[in-house]
Amino acid sequence: MSAEYDVIVVGSGIAGCVAASCAAGAHPAARVLLASSGPVFSGSSFFRGTWGLGLIAPADDGDAADLAATIAEVGCQQLDGQLVESFVAGIEPAVRRLEAWGVHLRRAAEGTAGQREYIPCFDHKHRSWRGLECASFREVLGARLQGQGVRQRGGLELLDILTDDSGAVCGAVFWDEHEGAFMQLRCRALVLAGGGAGSLFSRRLTSGDCRATMQALAAGAGASLVNMEFMQFMPGMVSPRKGLVFNEKTFKYMRLPQELVERLGGEQEARRLLELRSGYGPFTARLESRAVDLAIEEAGPQGLLLQPEFPRELPDFVQVYNSWLRSEAGVDPSAPLRVSLYAHASNGGIRIGADASADVAGLYAAGECTGGMHGADRLGGLSTANCLVFGMRAGESAARWAAHDASTLGERELPAWTTVASTAAQAAEEGMRAAMDEHCMALRSMAGLEQAAAALERCASDLEGGLAPSSNPRDAAFTRRTALRLQTAAAMVGAARRRPGSCGSHCVVG
Repeated sequence: MSAEYDVIVVGSGIAGCVAASCAAGAHPAARVLLASSGPVFSGSSFFRGTWGLGLIAPADDGDAADLAATIAEVGCQQLDGQLVESFVAGIEPAVRRLEAWGVHLRRAAEGTAGQREYIPCFDHKHRSWRGLECASFREVLGARLQGQGVRQRGGLELLDILTDDSGAVCGAVFWDEHEGAFMQLRCRALVLAGGGAGSLFSRRLTSGDCRATMQALAAGAGASLVNMEFMQFMPGMVSPRKGLVFNEKTFKYMRLPQELVERLGGEQEARRLLELRSGYGPFTARLESRAVDLAIEEAGPQGLLLQPEFPRELPDFVQVYNSWLRSEAGVDPSAPLRVSLYAHASNGGIRIGADASADVAGLYAAGECTGGMHGADRLGGLSTANCLVFGMRAGESAARWAAHDASTLGERELPAWTTVASTAAQAAEEGMRAAMDEHCMALRSMAGLEQAAAALERCASDLEGGLAPSSNPRDAAFTRRTALRLQTAAAMVGAARRRPGSCGSHCVVG
């Protein structure tokens, strides 16, 4: 089956949804498709294991320079400075636009403006903070996309980007889960918003429909990747309920096992480290409180035992989390719990410009699959901001390109990979994840990364060696997906091997 669109947006999280709406708004006559492997309004934006999405912007006009400088400092200068400045300048306009559409953004409760808990993760001061309410976003964007005539299709997984003789995007090949068949769609512009690389790991806090293929697809089409080694590892619950994001603001209320307290230097030093650890969510090698995360990692998959000891008066931010735990997750906030480190969010990915272009004519990207605006560590609230700012820009840029692209979109034969499958696909997928789990989580060593690279090469070789003609398109799709995931994993490992010293979320030991 084949069809033609002006703009195809892949991924229906926050970035994809706003990109599709902005594409339709910038070019009302455009035929726009919002495609996603999961249902519409999916991806890690709507991951059910977290209690909310924070969003920060400069506190005022004079705060933009400080925010940009802080992003660079926290990111260990491993970013595109001009892109950061453009990003920061675009946050508040994007927020105002979202609110003008009717999306409700929560503000800090009355009298909480000075509470430390509203200082963004890794930051040193208060910013303009909002909480994006997913229910409101779904309602408003759902009505908006329908009113704009944007076609929405769940169950479509992007597996190839087609380019013409000049190297420009001219189409894409999807796996249609509902039909059990491949679908070639012609398009003038393509927006990638399919999420980060967290699904390369077994222990993860990400949505299952983020396949970690966007990066490989973009690179295969000629785009560049940046900062692939910087993956955030977040404390998450193992028990009493597995797979929930742990609110780092509660670290200072936790009692550690006595043996660990003594190893950290006694009660006073342990309290100091827990207080410092309460200021940020993801693991970092930059700060002394990494000792807490090292103890969590040492505890392994069973997790580190923590005993909450909450005072009677709690900050609003912690109260909101505890209420969510009790009402939505069915967890008693005061009960003992175990936490482990989970792969959570990518700080790197497809390199984009200020207009969200990805170095390939007609190709744009937004959200967690992109890089350059974040560094080795990322301020809390900027992932959501990234989705909004570059999602809006990607949609508008794609629409402008499509409006001025007069090339003829000819139908092509489906790629050869659609007719072959590998008997080694399942083993290659399992081998890849085992290598990433063992060598590429929060603590890495150069020797381990070399072993991971060798393991991935073996998996790719076995996958190719097992290829044979196949009349089963589902097997062919699985083989293709595995090949792309191996390529993304190899890009991450390769980037990590090129950085022999610890840097933020990339921690090298041994």
